[in-house]
Amino acid sequence: MRLSRNRIRARVNHDLPIRFSEESISAHGGLELFRRYLVAIDLPARLRQALGDVGDYGAARMVLLVVGLLLAGGRRLAHLAVLSHDPIFLRFAGVHRSRSSFDPSAA
Repeated sequence: MRLSRNRIRARVNHDLPIRFSEESISAHGGLELFRRYLVAIDLPARLRQALGDVGDYGAARMVLLVVGLLLAGGRRLAHLAVLSHDPIFLRFAGVHRSRSSFDPSAA
């Protein structure tokens, strides 16, 4: 099934509220803080300028997917299949969904 670019790409309209409480932070909660830092140093725009915006995801979003994968502890690109349903991870990369919903053992 082919998805339109608007169904893949996500726009982050505002910051998620950060509240300190007794609850444990989720495993990928730090991605939101790191995303804010990357936006503050204008890294996504610099990546788009340097790499262009080619394809469905765009090169900048692909770089952010790989950076987020490494920050979340992934060691292989196949680990994107695990993270493809995590809303914080997808927000970090600026996408609605990841195409990595394949079964790596089937390949």
